[in-house]
Amino acid sequence: MVIDNAGFHSTKNINISNNIKLIRIPSYNPELNPCEKVWQYLKNALKIEHLRMLKN
Repeated sequence: MVIDNAGFHSTKNINISNNIKLIRIPSYNPELNPCEKVWQYLKNALKIEHLRMLKN
């Protein structure tokens, strides 16, 4: 399970099964955040559409 380092995502009183491994990502790492990929796709699509409109 991938988790970030937000303060509200941490606790000392948790029992984790042996088949689950917690992987903490750095505090800001857009390459590991899937939502950042969506925003990048939308920005590129809008940029291309804007340039297409300017040519007409």
